[in-house]
Amino acid sequence: MSNDLLIENIWSKEECRNFFQQTFSLELTDSELESIWLDLSSNILTPLSKHGGNNLAFSPMKLKEIITQTLARTAYDIKHPGFKKIREEVIPALVFALFLKGLGHRDRLIVISDVPDIALVDADHIASQQKRTRVGAIPIESIFYPESAGDPSISDSAERVAEFVKSRKFNKRYRAETVLLITLNASLENLDLRKLSALLVPNTFHNIWLLAASGKRSIVALLTPELKPSAMDFDRDLLPLLY
Repeated sequence: MSNDLLIENIWSKEECRNFFQQTFSLELTDSELESIWLDLSSNILTPLSKHGGNNLAFSPMKLKEIITQTLARTAYDIKHPGFKKIREEVIPALVFALFLKGLGHRDRLIVISDVPDIALVDADHIASQQKRTRVGAIPIESIFYPESAGDPSISDSAERVAEFVKSRKFNKRYRAETVLLITLNASLENLDLRKLSALLVPNTFHNIWLLAASGKRSIVALLTPELKPSAMDFDRDLLPLLY
């Protein structure tokens, strides 16, 4: 379940500043830019292939800090259109990385990109890599299912979610290692996970995962190639795993 990403030369400070503005809607002061630049230069954050969309690798803890800082500077909440990528791709990837750590997987850094949407990069490998060496990565294609999504003529929840996912993701070609991560921002009531799992077969993804939260009921479920649901509480089960 791994791919390769190529580490290249570190960005200029202005490229770094532009990245934070475009991705997080966060205008860095000169002192903040200098502080982040020191992290980029010497610690866990590492620039990756500039030809794939000027990507940086973030630890989940660093991403949480940046998102909190971004929201604190604006009158908008996370539902604002300007935070679409954060809401629909970055936060689900952060949760998924922590969930994998809870399963005993190695620490992964989060790369925000376009193709794939997200990559989870081997943190241990990144820490010791030099220029133009390759590091293991899990490419993730993301899809966000909001409460208002899906065909209203389809009454069954599993069928409606499956139709939404298949119409948007199953007609495209991805690398064989790609993971599809579905984030369900809708009621879990009456959602038959076993039926949803069956409806998403066959597919070309390495596997398909579902993240869903509704009230006190939250799940992370492997949907394919076999169904493995896990109940979780973010504050209790995942926050202590931040790195």
